Amino acid sequence: MEFSEKYGPWALVTGASAGLGAAFAESLAKRGMHLLLTARRENRLDDITNRLTSQYGIDVVSIPLDLCAPAAVEALANKAAKYEIGLVIANAGFGWAGPFLQQDPERLKEMVKLNCEVPALMARTFLPELENQGRGGFMIIASTAGHVATPWMAAYGATKAFDLHLGEALAIELKGKGIDVLAVCPGSTKSEFHELANIKAPVFRGIHATAESLAEGAINSLGRKPSWIHGFANRFSLLITKYLPRKLATWITGKALSKHYRS
Repeated sequence: MEFSEKYGPWALVTGASAGLGAAFAESLAKRGMHLLLTARRENRLDDITNRLTSQYGIDVVSIPLDLCAPAAVEALANKAAKYEIGLVIANAGFGWAGPFLQQDPERLKEMVKLNCEVPALMARTFLPELENQGRGGFMIIASTAGHVATPWMAAYGATKAFDLHLGEALAIELKGKGIDVLAVCPGSTKSEFHELANIKAPVFRGIHATAESLAEGAINSLGRKPSWIHGFANRFSLLITKYLPRKLATWITGKALSKHYRS
């Protein structure tokens, strides 16, 4: 079965106005998928919508929406109800670096909501329809930060551990129902993430990947495993941490992260 037959004809991508979300949209457009794209920044979303429509001859619908707003997932589902969606990519999220006790409580609440509550509600909202169809896919964007505690990005790493565990668990629950679930674990990636997350520079320069390569790799891994870590260097470094005492792995991670946030 071809990709568009199993996961099409429409795909829904959140956080699609830049970075990894825009890369996912581009990669899916190349495969002939019609797209529902949602993000807060309407102008940037419209630019991507117009370009993909013109370049690939597909249908693209933009849905400007703040997923942290009350009942936002319900509103998104209502707007998407008339489209035959076969793939959902819960990509929207953000991070924040710095001492936990100095972080704005409202910013923390927003991060936990967008990184944890929103993808969980999206899974609960969209997966039943995929189950009725007997086919489809669901991606949750976790992170390599979800594999080990992350001092100086404590809450962000915790939210990504939630995403990782949720994705892996749903992959098992839905196995045999024609639905592929994948928790995607990017490492350091070229995007606006670092600037928005209060990070001075990529922490691990040698494994700083492009959003395009990450999106392609994730899409190619869908249906093959419950979670996927981008890049050999990331996989190798996380493999090492599994054999270290958790305290030591956390200390090493903290030492790496402590030098890269903006004070």
